[in-house]
Parts: sequence; C-alpha cells; structure tokens
Amino acid sequence: MDRFLTRTAGPTQAGVEGQSKSNSRMRQTRIEHGYKVEIVEEIIQLAQVMDQSEEKELPLLLQELDKRFISLELLEQTDIGKALVRLYRRTTSDEVRERAKQMLRKWKRTALDGLRRRHKRVETFGRNMAY
Repeated sequence: MDRFLTRTAGPTQAGVEGQSKSNSRMRQTRIEHGYKVEIVEEIIQLAQVMDQSEEKELPLLLQELDKRFISLELLEQTDIGKALVRLYRRTTSDEVRERAKQMLRKWKRTALDGLRRRHKRVETFGRNMAY
C-alpha cells in the first residue's frame, strides 16, 4: 500500500518551526477506481514467469493472473495477451489450455469494449481525449 501513498506536509503546529520531513503525514493519492489499480511491472513480471515456468506451475500462475483486472491499457502496455497466446500454444495440458482460452476470450471482450469507449470519447470530445 505504500506505493499508493505520497508524502505531504502536515499542518504546521502553532509555535513549532522547522518540522522535519520524517514527521510528515502520509496521504493516499487519488485513485479513481481502486479495484482496477494494477501495477504494470507486476503484470510484466507474471508474463515473464509464465514464459519460463514448468507445466505443473502454470495452473497457479493462470489463477493468479485471472484474479487481476486487465484493462485495455494494460493489454497494450504489457503484451500479456501475447504471453498468454504463447503459453496456450506450447502447453500440453488440456486444463491449462482451456483456462488460457477462457482468459483470452474475456480479455478480447474487455479490449473491444475499451476500444468502443475510446472511439466514443474521440467522437465526442476530439482526439485529445483518446485516453
């Protein structure tokens, strides 16, 4: 949770001057949709682990990845979809293949919905509001 907190200067107390920064108060930054907050580095790391992991570890990795909210922006930034397609093609386990296929379908729907919303914003507000 510390990565979502920023240091801010706390209110100055009457008569206290030179308050040190170590005593400054932690304040959470504004997060529009907290359940959608994902760290790009974590997704990239999961993709790298998926590429290098053995067959028996894949169901747990897919379960961990399925818990996360993958938006259109994350799909574009991390190429996690490409990593999942590589996994789908190389695995021999039917269970892993089926789960990867379901996740790819879900992400494709998410991406298409995101593209529709982006297109509508561009039509409404102009090209400056693409993202």
